[in-house]
Amino acid sequence: MDTLKISNYEAQSFVHSLFLLIYQSSNDNLTKYNKTKHDH
Repeated sequence: MDTLKISNYEAQSFVHSLFLLIYQSSNDNLTKYNKTKHDH
């Protein structure tokens, strides 16, 4: 039972960090896109 809780917590934190990574990278892409748009 305890191991299930731990693995569930680990899965949640993994998904959370993955989401943050995707969110940050998409933000970076947006910033780059806006910069190139302003350059032209």
